Amino acid sequence: ARLQSTGTGPIFSRPAPTDNSDANVMVDLRCTFRNLVLKGTSSQIGIDIGPSYGAYYQNILGETLFECIHLRFALRTTVDNCFATNCTNGWVADRGNWSGATNFNSQSNHTTFRSCRYFGNGDVAIRIVAASGCVVEDCIVEGFQVRVGVEMDGQSSTVVKDFTIRNTHFECTNGATEACIKIRMHSGIVTIEKVYGQYAAILADIGATVGF
Repeated sequence: ARLQSTGTGPIFSRPAPTDNSDANVMVDLRCTFRNLVLKGTSSQIGIDIGPSYGAYYQNILGETLFECIHLRFALRTTVDNCFATNCTNGWVADRGNWSGATNFNSQSNHTTFRSCRYFGNGDVAIRIVAASGCVVEDCIVEGFQVRVGVEMDGQSSTVVKDFTIRNTHFECTNGATEACIKIRMHSGIVTIEKVYGQYAAILADIGATVGF
């Protein structure tokens, strides 16, 4: 199915939690999105449905969007074989943005991005915010230029402890203005395995408040 929008809000959404107690009820949602083309404007998000557990996104192509999928308090989510073409950002695994949500009680922990492809001239292909146990594997970042290919920002959360990126390919002709991989964590373990850059850019910029 192909959905095209000229609006400003998300193409798929649901009402946001009123507070974190509400979010802990809404997180029971388990959903699957498959085989969609979502085309919109540079201010739109393709899918932004809030809290969930075990959601699965497969074969979702986002075109000319601000972001393809924005996950908020989306536990153990899988984003599989999804494409982002000419979008500002590809996919974001984030914490909640409602009343009472913090960087330790509304996280998208153990989200996996697998076999995804970003092509464009934008900000970041895959961004992980205050989430632990996330994995990026078998992904491709290409196009003209990005600020960062894969970014992990732990927001100094003391419960964000690990991140893994493996077999990921970076091929933006003008590189990255900051780095192919940028990681900021309070402390923990980062595993980087078999990452390759086709064009000149800083491969990894990694920093920690305490140490690894």
